Amino acid sequence: MRHALVLTLAAALSGCGIRPVNAELYALVVDFFRPPASCYSDGMQPTTGLMGDQPAVIKVQVWDGPEGKAFLEVVDGALAADMGDAPSVDFDGVFSGTKESTGWVFSAQRSSVANVGGTTVTSSTSATVTFWRDATFKGTAALSSLRTCTAACPGMAPSCTVSDIPVSGTRLAVDWEQAP
Repeated sequence: MRHALVLTLAAALSGCGIRPVNAELYALVVDFFRPPASCYSDGMQPTTGLMGDQPAVIKVQVWDGPEGKAFLEVVDGALAADMGDAPSVDFDGVFSGTKESTGWVFSAQRSSVANVGGTTVTSSTSATVTFWRDATFKGTAALSSLRTCTAACPGMAPSCTVSDIPVSGTRLAVDWEQAP
């Protein structure tokens, strides 16, 4: 009954130039991954330390924007992905997305600049997640991290990329709101 009421209201409002918009809540499960050996300054993965294999659960809200774009916001469970000796990638905040042949592709880039002992160090990271906005789905994530310096970057791997990280998820809710 409630579903029928929502559809009737949506149809009525669309005739008045006012259209309902939806915000979708998803739970994403990001599989565990280890950065490849190339992400370490000595070219080798560590043999000691935490080697867990637990996936991460992240709740995201997705809503449609203008011109065929959508936005994804991490609302719970932000992830700081270890990228070896390269800067960690923070999987949080707002991502912008477009619909592609592989699904919805959401991405975010960040940069920071610091002065370390007279050397300017720039860290740039990006995170991308791709999935179809369905009730349940499988998708992928890709993370990259780059560090550049005005002089040598001793002891720091300059870059790291991890792609094809398995992601699966479930749509938890859809909230209908009236757009102005």
